[in-house]
Amino acid sequence: MSDTQVVPARAAVLAASLLARNQDSASNTLVSATASHHMGAVLVLLPPGVSAPALGLSALIPGTAGWREAGLGEKQSVDFHAPVWTYELLFWAGRPRATGTTPEVPGPIDIPVWVIPDTGAVHAVDVDTMVAELEPQVELGRAIFKEEDGMLAGVRTVVKAPKMAKGFLKSFRNEVADLVNDIKGIGDTGQPPGRPRPTEAGHPAIESVDYRTWVSVKAGLERDRVHATHLDQYLGHRGVPAGRWPAIDAAWQARVDADPPLAEWADFDLRRMRMTGAVWG
Repeated sequence: MSDTQVVPARAAVLAASLLARNQDSASNTLVSATASHHMGAVLVLLPPGVSAPALGLSALIPGTAGWREAGLGEKQSVDFHAPVWTYELLFWAGRPRATGTTPEVPGPIDIPVWVIPDTGAVHAVDVDTMVAELEPQVELGRAIFKEEDGMLAGVRTVVKAPKMAKGFLKSFRNEVADLVNDIKGIGDTGQPPGRPRPTEAGHPAIESVDYRTWVSVKAGLERDRVHATHLDQYLGHRGVPAGRWPAIDAAWQARVDADPPLAEWADFDLRRMRMTGAVWG
């Protein structure tokens, strides 16, 4: 750490890539999953007390309504050295893997950083703390390395091509394309019902969860592919009482089933809010 005055903070990981690697056969073995590698990440600082899992995947796509609603600022890039198994976890967090037999890495993910308070610039990743936080998943990271980038990974070996950097860029482009298609497709959800949208007066909140929150959460759980280990953070951030979502969801669904006008609106709003980039309106 330099003499620059810094404070601890948390940042969501938007992207990760390897910037350099050894060009020898040893880098292709599972043993190299423990070696320190030069990597980079695209981050966004999180508001105090807010985690990436609480925000969800769609809120971490720059420029979306979710990004703005979360009060997120500019993307920032930072380089650091860390074990390559941590890279595998950062890269694959929240991303489906077409190959391999290892479990999904829960995502999105945030990591500890040092920030210059006067400017809000990320000065460095707190690597020691990051590694300690990710340590419970070390075997998962190593297993993914073996399947994706180790000597048993066939044409995807580290020496043969910088798959990890290219793989991310391709994935990110696809996500942006999907986002554009989703935004364009919002108009394809059909015309809103001709009757007024449900109000608090006619459909009071159930355990503090009103109609809008119920729709947003129910659609968001599907849209953001919320991992089971992130469920409490995601629901709590949206004001759902701890442990009460199944009962609240069931109660709202019962209302919908018994009320055709409400069902018409719920069908429209849920289809719309399942789309990345959708806004309430």
